[in-house]
Amino acid sequence: MQYDDYQVQDAPSWLSDLAGVLWNRVLGTMKNAVTAAARAAVMARFASKAPIDALPVLLEDRVLDPAWNENETSVRTRIQSAWATWAEAGRPASLAEGLRLAGWTNFEIREQPQDPTLRWWEFEVWLYAPFPFVDDYLADGRWDDPGVWDDGGVWAPALPVPDLARVRLVINKWKGTHTRCRQIVLVHAGETWDGDAPPGTWDDDPTATWGDDVSFFAP
Repeated sequence: MQYDDYQVQDAPSWLSDLAGVLWNRVLGTMKNAVTAAARAAVMARFASKAPIDALPVLLEDRVLDPAWNENETSVRTRIQSAWATWAEAGRPASLAEGLRLAGWTNFEIREQPQDPTLRWWEFEVWLYAPFPFVDDYLADGRWDDPGVWDDGGVWAPALPVPDLARVRLVINKWKGTHTRCRQIVLVHAGETWDGDAPPGTWDDDPTATWGDDVSFFAP
């Protein structure tokens, strides 16, 4: 029974006229609102029950990454799995999961076995298309294309500033404390001179192109 009904039924007889009933119903309605707010406040701390606007606060409370490219169900599941997520922190799997949640679907975390120039505590993050942004890196052409410096155009960014900041945040948050990311490599097109994964050969595919459309970023 709601408070507005209970208060009317429990009122003394001298409040049984119309004015008394309305008076008690208003007071009961206010109690209903306070009770509903208290229940909502308690439920807001549970990922499965919280309103959608409480999810960013729950993510922050559990020191998890913001919901960049996720649906509501995925965010709620991630909040519920926070304990297990932090148990895996510092491992390549947790870094890979962070990159996936940030919208990267094709990437590689290179360590010493894949690249002997890396030291045992170093790694690199290689990002491949499709990207979570429109890659217009070559929209203005290449450096040796015809053109002049003051034609009013600007060179397209190799990686948008927000996306680069997001990748850096993910790397610094989920990498092992003893490790160091040597560089972030964004492969726009073609194969790289030092080999992709898996390594290829010069004549393995006559339709493939070798290119230098690669951007390097400090972590």
